[in-house]
Amino acid sequence: KFKVNNPIRPLNAGSKLKLSKDITLEFVQSTHSIPQAVFPVLHTPEGIIVYALDFKFDNHQKVSPPPDYKRLRELGREGVLALIVESTNAANYKEVKTHSERIARNILEDVMRGPLQEKTGMIVTTFASHVERIQAIADIAKKSHREIYFLGRSMERFCGIAQKLGILKLPKNASIYGSPKAINKALMRADEDRANYLLVTTGHQGEPDALLPRIANGRTPYNIKKGDNVVISANVIPNPTNAANRHIMERRLKLKGARIYPNAHVSGHAGREDHREFLRMLKPQHIIPAHGDLTMLAAYAELAEEEGYRIGYDIHILRNAQAQVFKS
Repeated sequence: KFKVNNPIRPLNAGSKLKLSKDITLEFVQSTHSIPQAVFPVLHTPEGIIVYALDFKFDNHQKVSPPPDYKRLRELGREGVLALIVESTNAANYKEVKTHSERIARNILEDVMRGPLQEKTGMIVTTFASHVERIQAIADIAKKSHREIYFLGRSMERFCGIAQKLGILKLPKNASIYGSPKAINKALMRADEDRANYLLVTTGHQGEPDALLPRIANGRTPYNIKKGDNVVISANVIPNPTNAANRHIMERRLKLKGARIYPNAHVSGHAGREDHREFLRMLKPQHIIPAHGDLTMLAAYAELAEEEGYRIGYDIHILRNAQAQVFKS
């Protein structure tokens, strides 16, 4: 859809690519809510820079191997100049250590078991890019009598790519529909015989134009009825707009009589103790918290202070577009 003039070179986890005479890029195996996640690591004459946004330490995923802890510790011994690190869960004191996707599979199995046997409509919504979660939903539902419909443009895009790469293995009773016309036809079939279909949709944040909010608003051929089950396998992404949209969507579903399971989910982001472990592995000289609002950045800075770092000395809190210069 767009032209890229730079050469595109594949780089797998555990591999390196020389970018210039002095700079080498390395990919280190990580885990997140997408498959094949990596930590990009830049090797420079001044030291190593580790870029660690959107990660968790998950040892029990089906589609991805565990993080490469051995290599992370090696980098710590080689000398990490700076760690640019996500702070999404740093302010969440409940998220001490983020649970594995194995826990999410168990939660989903418990939540979905009863509704799959009922003669009512059933919808599950989650991140289309969360291939691990999509696989779990499909594995649970394939044992039931229901046909599984994955619905939405992003579902079609991500599931299609994952299937082509052999990462996602959907059962025979699963179909994917992405175009508005195909989605509406699938919804009409499901509406007429709701007890025999499971709908897996986009829209877990309540985004007005996504599929589940449109169903909640009565803007599709599928009508929510009393007793229908809606499983939301995603937390609200921390943002006032998302929180408002999600609240409105859930309220509309409840008013139509739906039974809602709002948090059949585990986070894709490292918890506070995961971050502490990460710091002890890498031993960075400098830390730049990122990927969060000021509350999250400050919470990460407090955590780093507990590990012996100091704000303004080797912890650097920056706004977007600000630069940090290190002089030897």
